[in-house]
Amino acid sequence: MIRTLTICLGLVVTTCASSEPVKPPALVDSAALAPEHRVPAEAVIRFLAQRGEDPKDFFVKVIARLERGEFEFDLWHKSAFEPRNRGLIDYPGGIDRTIFYSTRASKVILMVPYR
Repeated sequence: MIRTLTICLGLVVTTCASSEPVKPPALVDSAALAPEHRVPAEAVIRFLAQRGEDPKDFFVKVIARLERGEFEFDLWHKSAFEPRNRGLIDYPGGIDRTIFYSTRASKVILMVPYR
């Protein structure tokens, strides 16, 4: 019991002391996404590429808004995780954004700056 507690406390201290933030999955890592998010993610990837952006530069959190027939893709640019930007409440880069994918239209319908 005491050994287990010591190991758990050691993990907590190590995790808290880590300077690396926990990143969400990469947008292009389809294996890390839920199966129902993969087709919409491909549309978001195409959308970014058509705008001249590199989809590999983004990490994602997907929120299903099924009552509205949408998936919300919260995208963080890789630069948001650089040491100089860690701990900032409002990332000043302006590259992070939210993209909405409509399941009814089967396409990206809106992009807004991430807030």
